[in-house]
Amino acid sequence: MSAIMIFTRVLSGLLLWGLTSGLCGAACTSSPATPQIINPGMIVVPAWTVPGNDVLASEHSLSFSGQCDGGGGEQPGDTVIACFAGSGAEASGYPGVYATGIDGIGIALATGTGARIRGSGPGCDSRATPLATLDSDLAFNYSVTLSLVKTASIVGSGSLLDNQTRFAMTVYQKAGIGGASPYVSYIGEMQVRPASCDVLTKNVNVDLGRYTLQDFSSRQRGGVTKNIPFTLDLDCDEGAKVTLVVDGTRDSSAAGVLAVNGGEDGTGAGGVGIQMLNGAGYPFYLGYENVVEPQTSQGTLFIPFNARYYLTGDPFTAGYANAVATFTLTYQ
Repeated sequence: MSAIMIFTRVLSGLLLWGLTSGLCGAACTSSPATPQIINPGMIVVPAWTVPGNDVLASEHSLSFSGQCDGGGGEQPGDTVIACFAGSGAEASGYPGVYATGIDGIGIALATGTGARIRGSGPGCDSRATPLATLDSDLAFNYSVTLSLVKTASIVGSGSLLDNQTRFAMTVYQKAGIGGASPYVSYIGEMQVRPASCDVLTKNVNVDLGRYTLQDFSSRQRGGVTKNIPFTLDLDCDEGAKVTLVVDGTRDSSAAGVLAVNGGEDGTGAGGVGIQMLNGAGYPFYLGYENVVEPQTSQGTLFIPFNARYYLTGDPFTAGYANAVATFTLTYQ
Protein backbone atom coordinates (compact mmCIF):
# COMPACT_ATOMS: atom_id res chain seq x y z
CA MET A 1 0.00 0.00 0.00
CA SER A 2 1.55 3.31 -1.06
CA ALA A 3 2.10 6.01 1.51
CA ILE A 4 0.54 9.45 1.11
CA MET A 5 3.03 12.15 1.88
CA ILE A 6 1.91 15.60 3.02
CA PHE A 7 4.62 18.22 2.71
CA THR A 8 4.50 21.58 4.41
CA ARG A 9 5.89 25.01 3.89
CA VAL A 10 5.85 28.20 5.92
CA LEU A 11 4.74 31.41 4.24
CA SER A 12 6.09 34.58 5.76
CA GLY A 13 4.95 38.15 5.42
CA LEU A 14 1.25 37.27 5.62
CA LEU A 15 -1.15 39.64 7.35
CA LEU A 16 -3.52 38.08 9.86
CA TRP A 17 -6.87 39.70 10.51
CA GLY A 18 -7.59 41.36 13.83
CA LEU A 19 -4.29 40.58 15.51
CA THR A 20 -3.48 44.12 16.58
CA SER A 21 -5.73 46.71 18.12
CA GLY A 22 -4.48 49.50 15.89
CA LEU A 23 -3.43 51.55 18.93
CA CYS A 24 0.24 52.48 19.10
CA GLY A 25 1.93 51.13 22.17
CA ALA A 26 -0.91 48.81 23.12
CA ALA A 27 0.54 45.49 24.17
CA CYS A 28 -0.05 42.33 26.17
CA THR A 29 3.31 40.71 26.69
CA SER A 30 3.49 36.99 27.34
CA SER A 31 5.89 34.20 28.15
CA PRO A 32 6.49 32.52 25.81
CA ALA A 33 6.19 35.24 23.20
CA THR A 34 4.12 34.76 20.07
CA PRO A 35 3.91 33.51 17.41
CA GLN A 36 4.36 29.90 18.52
CA ILE A 37 4.71 27.59 15.53
CA ILE A 38 4.65 23.88 16.35
CA ASN A 39 6.90 21.80 14.11
CA PRO A 40 7.22 18.21 15.36
CA GLY A 41 8.80 16.95 12.15
CA MET A 42 7.27 13.73 10.84
CA ILE A 43 3.68 13.01 11.84
CA VAL A 44 2.35 9.55 11.03
CA VAL A 45 -1.39 9.20 10.50
CA PRO A 46 -2.21 5.51 11.05
CA ALA A 47 -4.91 4.26 8.69
CA TRP A 48 -6.87 2.94 11.67
CA THR A 49 -7.30 6.42 13.20
CA VAL A 50 -11.05 6.97 13.63
CA PRO A 51 -12.46 10.18 12.11
CA GLY A 52 -13.05 12.70 14.88
CA ASN A 53 -10.03 11.56 16.89
CA ASP A 54 -6.76 13.42 17.29
CA VAL A 55 -3.95 12.23 15.08
CA LEU A 56 -1.55 10.15 17.16
CA ALA A 57 1.23 12.27 18.75
CA SER A 58 -0.08 15.52 17.22
CA GLU A 59 -1.24 17.07 20.51
CA HIS A 60 0.99 19.90 21.75
CA SER A 61 0.22 21.92 24.87
CA LEU A 62 1.44 25.45 25.56
CA SER A 63 1.13 27.57 28.70
CA PHE A 64 1.07 31.37 28.49
CA SER A 65 1.40 33.92 31.28
CA GLY A 66 1.78 37.67 31.02
CA GLN A 67 0.31 41.11 31.51
CA CYS A 68 -1.36 43.82 29.45
CA ASP A 69 -0.27 47.45 29.73
CA GLY A 70 -3.77 48.89 29.36
CA GLY A 71 -2.82 50.92 26.30
CA GLY A 72 -5.49 49.18 24.27
CA GLY A 73 -8.22 49.85 26.81
CA GLU A 74 -7.84 46.51 28.60
CA GLN A 75 -9.57 46.36 31.95
CA PRO A 76 -9.74 43.86 34.82
CA GLY A 77 -12.32 41.22 33.99
CA ASP A 78 -11.76 41.35 30.22
CA THR A 79 -11.76 37.94 28.54
CA VAL A 80 -8.82 36.42 26.68
CA ILE A 81 -10.10 34.43 23.69
CA ALA A 82 -8.83 32.49 20.69
CA CYS A 83 -10.28 32.34 17.18
CA PHE A 84 -9.36 30.31 14.13
CA ALA A 85 -7.55 32.63 11.72
CA GLY A 86 -7.27 30.42 8.65
CA SER A 87 -9.60 30.44 5.66
CA GLY A 88 -10.91 26.91 6.18
CA ALA A 89 -14.45 26.22 7.30
CA GLU A 90 -15.48 24.26 10.37
CA ALA A 91 -15.50 20.56 9.50
CA SER A 92 -19.00 19.14 9.13
CA GLY A 93 -19.93 17.08 12.15
CA TYR A 94 -16.84 18.08 14.14
CA PRO A 95 -17.46 21.28 16.14
CA GLY A 96 -14.29 23.27 16.76
CA VAL A 97 -12.29 21.47 14.05
CA TYR A 98 -11.30 23.57 11.03
CA ALA A 99 -10.18 22.56 7.55
CA THR A 100 -6.45 22.83 6.94
CA GLY A 101 -6.51 22.58 3.15
CA ILE A 102 -5.66 18.86 3.32
CA ASP A 103 -8.60 16.56 2.73
CA GLY A 104 -9.43 14.64 5.88
CA ILE A 105 -7.15 16.63 8.22
CA GLY A 106 -8.46 19.38 10.49
CA ILE A 107 -6.94 21.54 13.20
CA ALA A 108 -8.34 22.22 16.68
CA LEU A 109 -7.37 24.30 19.69
CA ALA A 110 -8.60 23.28 23.13
CA THR A 111 -8.69 25.29 26.34
CA GLY A 112 -7.08 24.11 29.55
CA THR A 113 -10.36 22.39 30.44
CA GLY A 114 -10.39 20.47 27.15
CA ALA A 115 -13.11 22.49 25.41
CA ARG A 116 -12.49 23.05 21.71
CA ILE A 117 -12.51 26.67 20.59
CA ARG A 118 -15.35 27.56 18.21
CA GLY A 119 -15.25 30.76 16.20
CA SER A 120 -13.37 32.17 13.24
CA GLY A 121 -12.95 35.25 11.10
CA PRO A 122 -13.12 38.97 11.85
CA GLY A 123 -15.37 39.84 14.77
CA CYS A 124 -15.15 36.32 16.18
CA ASP A 125 -16.64 36.03 19.66
CA SER A 126 -15.52 32.83 21.39
CA ARG A 127 -16.09 34.02 24.94
CA ALA A 128 -18.20 30.90 25.51
CA THR A 129 -14.88 29.02 25.65
CA PRO A 130 -12.59 31.59 27.32
CA LEU A 131 -8.87 31.12 27.76
CA ALA A 132 -8.53 33.44 30.76
CA THR A 133 -9.81 36.59 32.48
CA LEU A 134 -7.58 39.59 33.18
CA ASP A 135 -7.06 40.04 36.91
CA SER A 136 -6.80 43.33 38.81
CA ASP A 137 -3.23 43.79 37.53
CA LEU A 138 -4.29 42.99 33.95
CA ALA A 139 -2.33 39.74 34.25
CA PHE A 140 -3.34 36.41 32.73
CA ASN A 141 -2.33 32.76 32.83
CA TYR A 142 -3.73 29.94 30.67
CA SER A 143 -2.93 26.77 28.73
CA VAL A 144 -4.02 25.58 25.29
CA THR A 145 -3.58 22.36 23.31
CA LEU A 146 -3.19 22.40 19.54
CA SER A 147 -3.89 19.16 17.68
CA LEU A 148 -4.56 17.72 14.26
CA VAL A 149 -7.82 15.83 13.86
CA LYS A 150 -8.78 13.21 11.29
CA THR A 151 -12.08 14.30 9.72
CA ALA A 152 -12.61 11.68 6.99
CA SER A 153 -11.83 8.04 6.34
CA ILE A 154 -9.52 8.91 3.45
CA VAL A 155 -6.81 11.50 3.95
CA GLY A 156 -5.66 13.49 0.93
CA SER A 157 -2.24 14.80 -0.05
CA GLY A 158 -0.92 18.31 -0.56
CA SER A 159 0.76 21.13 1.33
CA LEU A 160 -0.21 22.04 4.88
CA LEU A 161 0.35 25.81 5.06
CA ASP A 162 1.27 27.62 8.26
CA ASN A 163 -1.36 30.30 7.69
CA GLN A 164 -4.06 27.61 7.43
CA THR A 165 -3.52 26.30 10.95
CA ARG A 166 -3.43 29.54 12.93
CA PHE A 167 -5.43 30.36 16.02
CA ALA A 168 -5.21 34.03 17.06
CA MET A 169 -5.22 34.86 20.79
CA THR A 170 -6.46 38.28 21.90
CA VAL A 171 -8.16 40.16 24.67
CA TYR A 172 -11.68 40.29 23.24
CA GLN A 173 -11.84 43.21 20.73
CA LYS A 174 -8.58 44.60 22.11
CA ALA A 175 -4.85 43.78 22.09
CA GLY A 176 -3.28 40.56 20.91
CA ILE A 177 -1.43 38.27 23.29
CA GLY A 178 2.35 38.19 23.19
CA GLY A 179 3.27 40.41 20.28
CA ALA A 180 2.33 41.72 16.85
CA SER A 181 1.57 38.20 15.59
CA PRO A 182 -0.31 36.66 18.51
CA TYR A 183 -1.05 33.21 17.17
CA VAL A 184 -0.22 29.54 17.53
CA SER A 185 0.01 27.33 14.45
CA TYR A 186 1.11 23.93 13.25
CA ILE A 187 3.52 22.82 10.54
CA GLY A 188 5.19 19.51 9.82
CA GLU A 189 5.51 16.65 7.40
CA MET A 190 2.75 14.06 7.53
CA GLN A 191 2.56 10.50 6.27
CA VAL A 192 -0.43 8.18 6.07
CA ARG A 193 0.55 4.63 6.98
CA PRO A 194 -1.44 1.43 7.31
CA ALA A 195 -1.10 -0.43 10.57
CA SER A 196 1.36 -3.31 10.44
CA CYS A 197 0.95 -6.62 12.19
CA ASP A 198 2.98 -9.82 12.21
CA VAL A 199 2.46 -13.17 13.93
CA LEU A 200 5.52 -14.09 15.99
CA THR A 201 4.43 -17.67 16.68
CA LYS A 202 3.86 -19.17 13.24
CA ASN A 203 3.07 -22.68 14.46
CA VAL A 204 1.69 -23.64 17.86
CA ASN A 205 1.49 -27.19 19.16
CA VAL A 206 -1.19 -27.55 21.82
CA ASP A 207 -1.17 -30.72 23.93
CA LEU A 208 -4.76 -31.38 24.99
CA GLY A 209 -3.76 -34.34 27.17
CA ARG A 210 -5.09 -37.88 27.70
CA TYR A 211 -8.69 -38.49 28.72
CA THR A 212 -11.22 -41.24 29.31
CA LEU A 213 -14.95 -40.91 28.77
CA GLN A 214 -15.34 -40.27 32.52
CA ASP A 215 -13.28 -37.07 32.17
CA PHE A 216 -15.88 -35.34 29.99
CA SER A 217 -18.45 -32.99 31.51
CA SER A 218 -21.12 -35.33 30.16
CA ARG A 219 -21.07 -38.69 28.43
CA GLN A 220 -23.68 -37.40 26.02
CA ARG A 221 -23.22 -35.43 22.83
CA GLY A 222 -21.84 -31.98 23.73
CA GLY A 223 -19.78 -33.20 26.68
CA VAL A 224 -16.40 -31.46 26.88
CA THR A 225 -13.04 -31.74 28.62
CA LYS A 226 -11.33 -28.88 30.45
CA ASN A 227 -10.12 -25.87 28.48
CA ILE A 228 -6.45 -25.84 27.51
CA PRO A 229 -5.24 -22.24 27.04
CA PHE A 230 -2.68 -21.07 24.48
CA THR A 231 -1.79 -17.80 22.74
CA LEU A 232 -0.69 -16.37 19.42
CA ASP A 233 1.99 -13.71 19.97
CA LEU A 234 1.87 -10.65 17.72
CA ASP A 235 3.98 -7.67 16.74
CA CYS A 236 1.42 -5.00 15.83
CA ASP A 237 1.21 -1.24 15.76
CA GLU A 238 -0.68 0.19 18.71
CA GLY A 239 -4.41 0.26 18.00
CA ALA A 240 -4.35 -2.16 15.06
CA LYS A 241 -7.75 -3.73 14.50
CA VAL A 242 -7.36 -7.47 14.00
CA THR A 243 -9.91 -9.74 12.33
CA LEU A 244 -9.47 -13.47 12.88
CA VAL A 245 -10.84 -16.48 11.01
CA VAL A 246 -10.42 -19.92 12.62
CA ASP A 247 -10.95 -22.90 10.32
CA GLY A 248 -9.85 -26.44 9.55
CA THR A 249 -11.34 -29.79 8.58
CA ARG A 250 -14.79 -29.71 10.11
CA ASP A 251 -16.60 -32.55 11.85
CA SER A 252 -19.68 -33.31 9.76
CA SER A 253 -21.74 -34.30 12.80
CA ALA A 254 -21.13 -31.23 14.99
CA ALA A 255 -21.14 -27.61 13.83
CA GLY A 256 -18.14 -25.54 14.87
CA VAL A 257 -16.03 -28.58 15.79
CA LEU A 258 -12.80 -29.73 14.12
CA ALA A 259 -12.60 -33.32 12.93
CA VAL A 260 -9.83 -35.42 14.50
CA ASN A 261 -7.51 -37.98 13.00
CA GLY A 262 -4.81 -40.32 14.16
CA GLY A 263 -2.16 -38.46 12.22
CA GLU A 264 1.12 -40.34 12.15
CA ASP A 265 0.42 -41.78 15.58
CA GLY A 266 -2.08 -44.45 14.67
CA THR A 267 -5.80 -45.04 14.69
CA GLY A 268 -7.96 -42.00 15.29
CA ALA A 269 -10.55 -41.77 18.06
CA GLY A 270 -14.25 -41.84 17.19
CA GLY A 271 -17.21 -39.80 18.41
CA VAL A 272 -15.04 -36.86 19.41
CA GLY A 273 -13.79 -33.60 17.89
CA ILE A 274 -11.90 -30.50 18.99
CA GLN A 275 -13.61 -27.22 19.80
CA MET A 276 -11.81 -23.86 19.57
CA LEU A 277 -12.72 -21.04 21.96
CA ASN A 278 -11.65 -17.45 22.51
CA GLY A 279 -9.91 -16.22 25.64
CA ALA A 280 -13.23 -15.64 27.37
CA GLY A 281 -14.29 -19.24 26.75
CA TYR A 282 -16.79 -18.67 23.94
CA PRO A 283 -16.64 -21.04 20.93
CA PHE A 284 -15.50 -19.75 17.55
CA TYR A 285 -17.70 -20.21 14.51
CA LEU A 286 -15.40 -21.94 12.05
CA GLY A 287 -14.82 -20.02 8.85
CA TYR A 288 -16.34 -16.76 10.09
CA GLU A 289 -14.63 -13.45 10.78
CA ASN A 290 -14.20 -12.52 14.42
CA VAL A 291 -12.93 -9.08 15.47
CA VAL A 292 -10.43 -9.55 18.29
CA GLU A 293 -8.53 -7.08 20.44
CA PRO A 294 -4.98 -8.21 21.21
CA GLN A 295 -4.05 -8.14 24.88
CA THR A 296 -0.77 -6.98 26.38
CA SER A 297 1.45 -8.67 28.93
CA GLN A 298 4.87 -7.26 29.79
CA GLY A 299 4.99 -5.40 26.49
CA THR A 300 3.99 -8.39 24.33
CA LEU A 301 0.78 -8.42 22.30
CA PHE A 302 -1.09 -11.69 22.11
CA ILE A 303 -4.46 -13.23 21.30
CA PRO A 304 -5.68 -15.75 23.91
CA PHE A 305 -7.36 -19.01 22.89
CA ASN A 306 -8.66 -22.21 24.42
CA ALA A 307 -9.10 -25.70 22.98
CA ARG A 308 -10.92 -28.78 24.30
CA TYR A 309 -12.30 -32.13 23.23
CA TYR A 310 -16.00 -32.26 22.36
CA LEU A 311 -18.20 -35.39 22.15
CA THR A 312 -19.89 -35.45 18.77
CA GLY A 313 -22.00 -38.60 19.29
CA ASP A 314 -21.96 -42.38 19.52
CA PRO A 315 -20.05 -44.53 19.23
CA PHE A 316 -17.11 -43.25 21.29
CA THR A 317 -13.93 -45.17 20.51
CA ALA A 318 -10.46 -44.70 21.94
CA GLY A 319 -7.53 -43.56 19.83
CA TYR A 320 -5.38 -40.62 18.94
CA ALA A 321 -7.29 -37.36 18.44
CA ASN A 322 -5.29 -34.81 16.48
CA ALA A 323 -6.46 -31.86 14.41
CA VAL A 324 -4.97 -28.88 12.60
CA ALA A 325 -6.57 -25.45 12.96
CA THR A 326 -5.66 -22.56 10.68
CA PHE A 327 -5.73 -18.97 11.88
CA THR A 328 -6.07 -16.22 9.28
CA LEU A 329 -5.41 -12.68 10.53
CA THR A 330 -6.27 -9.48 8.72
CA TYR A 331 -5.65 -6.04 10.19
CA GLN A 332 -6.13 -2.37 9.55
